[in-house]
Amino acid sequence: MNNKSHLQIPLEINSENIKSILSGKYKFEKFSESFTNETIFDTFDWRLLKNSISLVQTGNIHNFISLENNEILYQYISKSKRGLQFLWEFPDAEFITTFKKIIDIRALIFQFTLNKQIESFKLLNNDEKIVAYLQFNKVTLTQNEIKKKVYFMIINEVRGYYSDKEKVSELLKEIILESYNSKQLFLQFLYELNIFPEQLSSKYNLHLKPAYKTHEAVSYILKYLLQTIKKNEDGLIKDIDTEFLHDFRVAARRSRTLLSQVKNVFADREIENFKTQLKSITKQTNRLRDLDVYLLNQNYYYSLIPDYLRRNLNLMFSDLKKERKREHKKVADWLKNVEYKKFLVEWNEFLNCLSVKKEFGLNGKLPVKQVAIKNISKKYKSILKLGNSITDATPDEQIHILRIECKKLRYLLEFFSSLFNAEKVQIFIKQLKKLQDNLGKFNDLHMQQIDVQNYINKKTGLKSYSTEVFVTLGALINALHIEQKRERKAFLNIFSEFANKKNRKLFKNLFISEFASNQSTI
Repeated sequence: MNNKSHLQIPLEINSENIKSILSGKYKFEKFSESFTNETIFDTFDWRLLKNSISLVQTGNIHNFISLENNEILYQYISKSKRGLQFLWEFPDAEFITTFKKIIDIRALIFQFTLNKQIESFKLLNNDEKIVAYLQFNKVTLTQNEIKKKVYFMIINEVRGYYSDKEKVSELLKEIILESYNSKQLFLQFLYELNIFPEQLSSKYNLHLKPAYKTHEAVSYILKYLLQTIKKNEDGLIKDIDTEFLHDFRVAARRSRTLLSQVKNVFADREIENFKTQLKSITKQTNRLRDLDVYLLNQNYYYSLIPDYLRRNLNLMFSDLKKERKREHKKVADWLKNVEYKKFLVEWNEFLNCLSVKKEFGLNGKLPVKQVAIKNISKKYKSILKLGNSITDATPDEQIHILRIECKKLRYLLEFFSSLFNAEKVQIFIKQLKKLQDNLGKFNDLHMQQIDVQNYINKKTGLKSYSTEVFVTLGALINALHIEQKRERKAFLNIFSEFANKKNRKLFKNLFISEFASNQSTI
């Protein structure tokens, strides 16, 4: 089915008005009337919409519809009217594979409902020939307490009578407010409900102006990150999906990194307390995030041990699920407490007052690009030095330090990437991400061995835990250790690629050569 034009019309217009406008030119015959109730689902950050797809549930039918051509990409008829929340709840393996890159582990959540009254008419010419079909749509949009009405028409041509479709459109032009394709109409529905999907993204996406002083750029970024923290609170408290916690933590970490790495922008005495508060966000949510990682990767842990032992891991994962439930309640209660709310208010007030503040640190008064290059270059050089010093005998803790330094560099690059050649910055970030993935896996495997051993120590002596269970847990620790050694072996090649001459030249062209005052050789 080809994409149609949806002609928005005023709410005071009805089918009788249209009939009156067309009278004398066309005969207007109603041949059907229908009522539908549709529920729209998408992820919190509108991943389906951003890929020109809508998920429409009518009764127990779930349709994934292309907003480009109105075709049904996938249909699932469930046994109940309950909306399916996660990708893995759909039984079709091919569908899951196709949509994995789009939806990933985010929940499909209720967004709004559409109640439609659709009147369909035939348009006949003086020879009683059908020359076009007209649909008159009365739509009521509902989201929570908000209700909005939108009226629109669709004119469908009949083969051989294209000129009549154009003539009808011309006759009705006085009442047409706007013409939309499917995606544009969908967006119009959202705007009517005060929903702005472009403002909801888990990806950092800010564009700085080169003319900014550093204090302007830093405060702009921090305000954006504070809004990200706030946007994820409700989903975290309601436990909709694990990405709310992830994005909440990342925004707090980014904020703290910016304050810690780009120094002498504000007075230290003003920001030290805020840095401590931002650190507490990470501390308060560390265990919950660890538990999320374990449970999301449950199948991976099962795959590390022989088939006949896997059932012995059920007790541990059952305990982890119970612990996660308790830990989530602790985090949700903490988010509601007075101290946390006070921090948000004070942090928000501080950032809003920066626009009228007249005194800043030395770096705060400098052009942001100059300060960005200085900090990015310094961090990059420290990573090269630290990475080149790592050998087979280097303690795991030293590799963990490198991982943290790489994360800081990644954040700095993301903060200031809009000031440089975006395409080249992304090439460099891609190389850095490859190194981060290796270091992240290495650190996770290190910590997981410790956690499983602590679990064994805690459960030793309990009658419900047989010798076979502990043997299996020991086998899991051994498997995790083997995986960690594999990542460590891979590190040398991955770091060598990251630090090679080609990448150093790319970095220099991006951040050194164009700024003569920072001529340090890398």
